[in-house]
Amino acid sequence: MPNITFTYESEHTFQLNLSIPKAVPAFNASGRLYVIFNQGTAYIGTSSNIKARFKERLRAIRELGFSQNELDDIRAYAVQIQIDGVNTPPNDAGYSGTIDVEGLLILTYITQLGYSVRNIEKWQLFVNSTGARINWNLVLGHGINVPHLHGKHTIFYLNNNYQLNV
Repeated sequence: MPNITFTYESEHTFQLNLSIPKAVPAFNASGRLYVIFNQGTAYIGTSSNIKARFKERLRAIRELGFSQNELDDIRAYAVQIQIDGVNTPPNDAGYSGTIDVEGLLILTYITQLGYSVRNIEKWQLFVNSTGARINWNLVLGHGINVPHLHGKHTIFYLNNNYQLNV
């Protein structure tokens, strides 16, 4: 039975410096899921290199002309994936091994935590096809504060061939 740990390992804000947006602190060049939280909704993504992915996101912020006021409430979190205690970075399709961890986290936000997500894919259905029950939990890394998880249940399971759907 796979045990998946989603560890919120870093929190990032966005700052303009001479109209050039920067993530503070900078993202590491590692495979991670990420959660962008703004105005009570989330966007959940994946990248085999989160630093490169956010380089493109920061370029879009500059091109769209966001002001510092518009950036002040946006938070991004890098989320490390472990399966059975082993670091298992997701690929660009959101899979760690054979498990769609991106889809699982998206459906967790919707069905278990009660948040809206801005994703246009992977938000309707996650099927456990591992052949065993999946256990997963959301964990805050050292010194990480994720206000939208405060007071929320963060330990879950899904039996084989069961599904999470909206």
